[in-house]
Amino acid sequence: MLMGVLLAAQRSLTSPGGPAALRTSHYRVLEAVGRGGVRVSDIGERVGVTTQAAGQFVSALVESGHLVQVPDPSDGRARLVSRTAAGTRAVRLVRRRIAALEATWADQVGPQRYATFRSVLRDLNDRDREGRPKPV
Repeated sequence: MLMGVLLAAQRSLTSPGGPAALRTSHYRVLEAVGRGGVRVSDIGERVGVTTQAAGQFVSALVESGHLVQVPDPSDGRARLVSRTAAGTRAVRLVRRRIAALEATWADQVGPQRYATFRSVLRDLNDRDREGRPKPV
């Protein structure tokens, strides 16, 4: 039941369907790029995917006009990935939608309970990133 609630909420955050629609995974990559240029391997690490998978996402987002790649001035073999204006707009839109959804949830359960919920999720995420085994 909880998974259904979370998946329905996630679907409400992303753009409507169509050929140029972005998936949740695309937004995660856009968010991982941040404000400055970053290497694909760093994106993979931030998102928790292989460099190859990150490269595939980056290629799709370059093709859709949300990201650009430029040569890394410090290493001629490497390339840096940056957001375009469209990529930045997409991230801002999803952040606003997330904030609205979180405000709704906090209104429904109360700010203190929602803060506890967020804290527990943050702890679980941090433990997962530290390489601790996930509970089964």
